[in-house]
Amino acid sequence: SVYHILALPIVSMIYFSVTNNKNKWTFILIASLYLLFGIVNLLFIQQQTINSYTLIMMSIIILIYCLYYFYWLLKELPTMHLHRLPMFWINSAFMVYFAGNLFLFVFTSYLVSVLKDNLLVYWSLHNFLGIIEMTMIIFALWMDLQNIKLHSS
Repeated sequence: SVYHILALPIVSMIYFSVTNNKNKWTFILIASLYLLFGIVNLLFIQQQTINSYTLIMMSIIILIYCLYYFYWLLKELPTMHLHRLPMFWINSAFMVYFAGNLFLFVFTSYLVSVLKDNLLVYWSLHNFLGIIEMTMIIFALWMDLQNIKLHSS
């Protein structure tokens, strides 16, 4: 739960720096409100259960960041070959992971009560989307390494 509370402010800093430090106060406000919501949810609302409200909020905010980044890419067009930008792949990985898991996070309480803690399907889909996300992020890092080699030659 603490990981999920701290993850979004870090992701906010990444998107802030990647979009050339525009809208500083918007990113700070979103991260601060999310941090406050996550702590309140952990301590008072969903104390003994999976903190699905925090996960839902994080998924929605990161999906908005992803859409904002794609809009920023279209507007700024930093390169002709967008598929060579590592952040393009990281953003796409976030989009796939959080869009797919948003459904799971919304129905977590229902699935736990209906499936009676037999969450094999739930965790299988969650882990499959995590594998896709990590594969895309590894590809982004490989692409960044290729770009470094290309520019150093």
